[in-house]
Amino acid sequence: RLRFDIQGRDTWVYVANNALDLADVRIDTSTENLGKSTNNISLFCRYSDRVWYEFNVASNGEFWIYRYDANIQEWRTLWTGGSTLIKMGQQVNHYGAICEGSELSLIINDTLVKTIKDTNLKSGLTGISVSSFNVTPIVVEFDAFALSVP
Repeated sequence: RLRFDIQGRDTWVYVANNALDLADVRIDTSTENLGKSTNNISLFCRYSDRVWYEFNVASNGEFWIYRYDANIQEWRTLWTGGSTLIKMGQQVNHYGAICEGSELSLIINDTLVKTIKDTNLKSGLTGISVSSFNVTPIVVEFDAFALSVP
């Protein structure tokens, strides 16, 4: 188990798997919200020092797929939406992200919710992130983290 206990407002904590640089990858995780319900859980792929794809799932039922480019300090929204599949409050959710070729897919509680295309990033590291906003504490436990070939 990996536990995030964020006491500060507007805080983003990232953990990358530095062991593997991957092009095509599926990331799966199981999270349990143990604190306040105003947070984001993120999975990311094709991460390098300056660019990556990020799949954000908010505790309020919204989600985003981004491409971040630190060179121009820009979060490019590739898709945004909402899903009733996200269990709100202090519950367990299962999230997955697939980066395969030009396709980026988000899975929420074992259901594929969106696949989009983007050809900008080819490979990189993978990882997870938890974000706080204006309400604390944010306490989230990751019960599982798995990488596989899609």
